[in-house]
Amino acid sequence: MAITSLAKTFDEFTVGEKMVFPLVTITEAHVVAWAGLSGDFNPLHMNQEYAKTTTTGAKVGGMVPHGQFMAAISVTPIGHLLAGTAIAFLDLSFQFKAPFGVGDTLYVEVEVADKKPSTKYDGGMVRFDLTTRNQQGTAVIEGSAAFLISRENTLKLPY
Repeated sequence: MAITSLAKTFDEFTVGEKMVFPLVTITEAHVVAWAGLSGDFNPLHMNQEYAKTTTTGAKVGGMVPHGQFMAAISVTPIGHLLAGTAIAFLDLSFQFKAPFGVGDTLYVEVEVADKKPSTKYDGGMVRFDLTTRNQQGTAVIEGSAAFLISRENTLKLPY
């Protein structure tokens, strides 16, 4: 049986190509786990009653997920696209456009924004534009990520 991967090589990406990926419904467990990993125990993230008294917490009904967690899950689908083809992670930039909270169900729209062959590596740079939306379709995060991507997939399945 052949095993396939979602991974794409540099040559398989096309500028203007668009993809949509379901992410997750944000839970309190995500917030607590990220606090433990990051060491960020700000009461905005960890104290339901305090968070409700803040501008953002009041809009989302309580605890506010960490921005870096939200950025991390927003770029996660690209990791699946580059399994075995990524040479380097070059750049990441995000802007937070609307409040997000526990209970929001997210998806990310990914568009190949730019592509440039490398003279140094067998592949090139691909820049992706990302828009993370909630269940109402509201853009909560917009940004971009750039990677150096190989022309060959070095991940051979099965291992």
